[in-house]
Amino acid sequence: MLSTALFALFATGFSPSVQAQELRISGSSTVSGSLMVPHEREIETLAGEQVGVTATGSSHGIKALVAGTADMAMISAPLGAVVASINERDPGAVNGRGLIAHEVGRNQVAFVVHPSNPVRRLNSNQLYDILAGRIANWREVGGVTMPIQIMVEPPGGGVRSAVEDTIEEWGDVLAAESYVQSAPLVITAVSHLPGGLGITSMSHVNGSVDLLETEEPMGQSLYLVTVGQPDRRMTAVIEAARATWRRLEGGNGDS
Repeated sequence: MLSTALFALFATGFSPSVQAQELRISGSSTVSGSLMVPHEREIETLAGEQVGVTATGSSHGIKALVAGTADMAMISAPLGAVVASINERDPGAVNGRGLIAHEVGRNQVAFVVHPSNPVRRLNSNQLYDILAGRIANWREVGGVTMPIQIMVEPPGGGVRSAVEDTIEEWGDVLAAESYVQSAPLVITAVSHLPGGLGITSMSHVNGSVDLLETEEPMGQSLYLVTVGQPDRRMTAVIEAARATWRRLEGGNGDS
């Protein structure tokens, strides 16, 4: 009976010793939404591994990795900035020692407005003055008389951190911001807010908002994070993610 049962298992293509549990990957909505989810099948094929991807935000991804409920975390901000943000809100929650971030690509920060807003371009001085709180009304940059309402993800998010790295005075305007849960939801908020200025990732932009032209693009790195050096399976997924991003970018430059 036992030999018959084993034969039946192998005949159906099931091998207990070969079947591997999927790698659990949790974190950044930008990494998941622009790479890991829409191109999951390609990544799995290149890596020869199955992955289970959950968008929870960069900070929650790191927490899950440290807690052992995720095998890898996705973050869209420097690892040190994410860990510092977590510990600022919850002192001692995460020990960043032993965590290693592996860059898999680079995205671009997008500034978006409601379609009814006539402003379509900001120079660097105008943008910086808005983010520093020195300009608070659209009329000051050629628009109609209407308060500027900045919509951005909470502290610790990858998009926000990318802007903070560029705008030293960012902290001066914190009280004027309206937080949304994640970078993709910035688009939804601004699409219903005529005076909104949304800060999100280029990969989230759709036809419900208009993209502002700016002089200096702000880059945002995308990472997969492991505890210590990645094992063979994790390495395969990291390399597959990099290869997929290079293909999406047309093969230009290293990711």
